[in-house]
Amino acid sequence: MKLFRPSFDLRDKYILIMGLGTKDGGVGAALFARGRGARVTVTDLQDESVLGNAIAELAGLDIGFALGGHRIEDFKSADLVIRNPGIKRSNKYLVAASDAGAAVESPIGLFCELANRPWIGITGTKGKSFTTHLVSHLLRSAGVKTVAAGNNCVSPLRFVDDDSIYPVLELSSWQLSEMNLHEISPHIGCWLNFFADHMNWYNSMDDYRSDKESILRHQNPDDVIVLPFD
Repeated sequence: MKLFRPSFDLRDKYILIMGLGTKDGGVGAALFARGRGARVTVTDLQDESVLGNAIAELAGLDIGFALGGHRIEDFKSADLVIRNPGIKRSNKYLVAASDAGAAVESPIGLFCELANRPWIGITGTKGKSFTTHLVSHLLRSAGVKTVAAGNNCVSPLRFVDDDSIYPVLELSSWQLSEMNLHEISPHIGCWLNFFADHMNWYNSMDDYRSDKESILRHQNPDDVIVLPFD
């Protein structure tokens, strides 16, 4: 599937957000695309009764909604689909979009391509949310302007253009898989631990480990990785 590149101008393009959700990922992606002058539609299997708060954040921004199900025509006419990374690229709607020429992306993939500054990435089967917020707190205490973002946090697309922010991102294995497609790893990475998880998604522990290893796979010699000692 075609990926987003920084040379891709979103102005007047048709961008489809697949998965609004109740966290910040879909909202952040919609705000990002609309802020760059794109025509935006948000699609989700859930309806207004579940997504009301997220919909309210996008009120008045001339964003279309297709809720309670997906419309194949939206995918076939999109220039770019920004999806929740928990939706597999083999999804039939994403395949239809790709076959029609659309790029298929995730918020973390867009961030990796557009963030031209150092950032910290934290992963692990357990403890990554706590550690992400702890590191962000310590940086703020030292006078660094930072945001805890990523998985289960603020969308990194909300501040992708603000070079004054030093991001600390919580990274799931699915997000790391997306980063691997872009051959990008964080400048400072931390891999807390590794246990069996998401076995309804992965075929084996080796597949799961391979995605987690993306935290360091594409680091440069001057980058830093923190690993557990066992």
